[in-house]
Amino acid sequence: MSRKLAIVLSVLEDSQRERLRSAAEKNGFEALFFENDDDALPHIADAEIILGQSAVLAKNSPALRWLCTPSAGVNQ
Repeated sequence: MSRKLAIVLSVLEDSQRERLRSAAEKNGFEALFFENDDDALPHIADAEIILGQSAVLAKNSPALRWLCTPSAGVNQ
C-alpha cells in the first residue's frame, strides 16, 4: 500500500496535477486530488501529507506529518 498525499486545491491546471502526481509516485506516495474540504474529509484520515489551506484538514488527519500550504501568513 502506498502512502497518501492529499491535494486539496481547486485551482490546479491539468499539467500541474500531472507533475504533482508524478513527483508523488517517484517518492512512494499516491496523490489524491480534491476540489474542497468536504470532498477530502472522508479520504484523509491516513494521509501523511496534505497540500491545502484549511485547519479542518489538519484537525481530521491523525496520520498527518506535514501540512503544506500554498500561501504564507497567519490567516486560518
